[in-house]
Amino acid sequence: MTGADGIQTTVVLHVDDLMITSANQAHLESFKQYMRTIYKEISIKQGKIIDYLGMTFDFTCNPKLSVTMGHCTEDILSDCGVTEPKQTPATSGLFDVRDAPKASASERKWFHSYVAKMLYLAKRVRPECLTAVAFLSTRVHECDIDDLAKLRRLLGYVLGTRDRGIVFDIGDEIRVHAYIDAAYGVHTDFRSHTGCVVVLGNAGPIHCKSKKQRIVTKSSMAYLTRQALLCT
Repeated sequence: MTGADGIQTTVVLHVDDLMITSANQAHLESFKQYMRTIYKEISIKQGKIIDYLGMTFDFTCNPKLSVTMGHCTEDILSDCGVTEPKQTPATSGLFDVRDAPKASASERKWFHSYVAKMLYLAKRVRPECLTAVAFLSTRVHECDIDDLAKLRRLLGYVLGTRDRGIVFDIGDEIRVHAYIDAAYGVHTDFRSHTGCVVVLGNAGPIHCKSKKQRIVTKSSMAYLTRQALLCT
């Protein structure tokens, strides 16, 4: 919403948690007074570094904004048992599946837990991990020793880049940039994998997605490739 002075005030609402931003301190004070007329007790945190829904919003590097999840990252790394940092979230063999020994019951439980934790982290501030997480999510009910190794590598990457997050920078002009691509037939059931990143301004993704496609593309090449693989 925009005040009479032309300065915009933004209110973000998630259930009963709100985050209000404005370049005018008077707008913030007015909103606080309004909330106090409705609710008897409210908890307020102010400043240029705000914790909201597990994320830390750092406005100190104006005009840029950094968003990190340090507490969540440390919680994941403290108990995962991974101690060797890695430079990338995955290798070129991420989608490769072979007839490998299955994980034990305890290993499957560990795998399921940390894939879920990494999904939470990647969806919010670590979009470069989404492709690995998306694939590992498809292996939760049938994980083997290869999948365990892939998850450990992903955690090793987070270990080596634990302070990373997202930096938003609008720049001089608000423009939307969309980057969309797909890897054809990379999954063992011949489905493709799609990735999408939407950036507002100079930097900072406002939408990221990496997922296995729901259908198999009907094409002669896909059919011939499938027949060839079945015959080998």
